[in-house]
Amino acid sequence: MFLMSVTVVLVTACNPSVRDRLIDFIFSVSGVFFVGIYILIYVCGVVLSIYHIFSSRAKNQTEKYLMLFFAVLTNGTSAICAGFYVLKHSVLWLAVFPIWNVVSGAVLILMLWFDIVDRRCVSDREATIPQAIVGLAAVAAVFFACSLLLKFHWAITFSICIAYSTSLDRAIRKVYRGKSAGD
Repeated sequence: MFLMSVTVVLVTACNPSVRDRLIDFIFSVSGVFFVGIYILIYVCGVVLSIYHIFSSRAKNQTEKYLMLFFAVLTNGTSAICAGFYVLKHSVLWLAVFPIWNVVSGAVLILMLWFDIVDRRCVSDREATIPQAIVGLAAVAAVFFACSLLLKFHWAITFSICIAYSTSLDRAIRKVYRGKSAGD
């Protein structure tokens, strides 16, 4: 979750269009108060994901829920944004891939809503500082390669970095530690 939070910070900090779209979304939605609560919960999840990389204290149930909300919403949003972008800019016969991305992102968010995924999905396993540094260097390299070298749209960069931080990072940790990562 630490790497996901770093990705969110990088995408938001390096893409003014993302910040503008977020601000427009917040103020265009009726019920700004409720949207503000969701944003506060999300930001708490981001902050806790960064905090717990440096803390050996066990996560309480509230922290686990906030981190789970952040992780699910980030994964779902990245899939939906990338899916819609690719759908809009792709050949018709390739539409199955972005549609699958949008559906899987929406299903993940619905699973949180209906309590199918819950706090038990948030591990108490502690990452070491060297693991965090290796993961941080890798996600930063992926982010800058996608956004600066390959000039991918922010939604594609976001999706690739989130996919890296949720799955490929396990392989890096296994290689780094030379044994099973315990996941």
